[in-house]
Amino acid sequence: SAAPQMPPRGGRVAPQFVAAESTTPLAFERYWRDLEQHFDNVGVTDLRQKKQWAVHYPDVQTATIMKGVPAYADDSVDWEAYKKVIEKLYIGDMESRQWTVNDLSHLCGEATRNPFQTLHDFRAFKRLFTVLFNYLLGQTKISDTEASRMLFATLDARIINAVASRLAIVKPDHFPSDPYLLEDLQNAIEWVLTGTATNLALIAPAAAPTLNVMPTFPYGQRAT
Repeated sequence: SAAPQMPPRGGRVAPQFVAAESTTPLAFERYWRDLEQHFDNVGVTDLRQKKQWAVHYPDVQTATIMKGVPAYADDSVDWEAYKKVIEKLYIGDMESRQWTVNDLSHLCGEATRNPFQTLHDFRAFKRLFTVLFNYLLGQTKISDTEASRMLFATLDARIINAVASRLAIVKPDHFPSDPYLLEDLQNAIEWVLTGTATNLALIAPAAAPTLNVMPTFPYGQRAT
């Protein structure tokens, strides 16, 4: 079979850099992580190629800026250092960044508007969700329960009953009035999205319990 290739610009699974959000840490965190997942899948390890792909997907203006810095052509500047140079141009020093609950709400709002279709979609989201959640948890700005509710709120009608049913199966002793742990919810979502059609068919929607993982954001209105 043909060797895997980087996705075309504008494709459904292509890394997306949203220029309008370029002043937020979220935009870069998401873009680099999506890009690096494709590097891993395809086997891109060459520094020059990584930089070339980094400027391939953004809009023309952003790509021009990313190519214009001396670090782009300087092979002594490695990939991590190049990323920091670009980030600093837009948002300052990323090392001292502070995530907010609004950042997490915004991320979940994006997932609500663009529901998970594949396991790849969810895992790309999960990587960034985990970064933000762990930071906020360490700052005691969010709890596991609140994060679980926010994640559950992103699920669309196509998979929500299957996820609930999966939780009921693997956690039969779970007390109905207690929320599920975030890790348990994430595992259930991954199970449903692994061979989605097959796993959805295995679980009857009618078996879905009423979960106390409310599909509402704990910090006011859902992001739109």
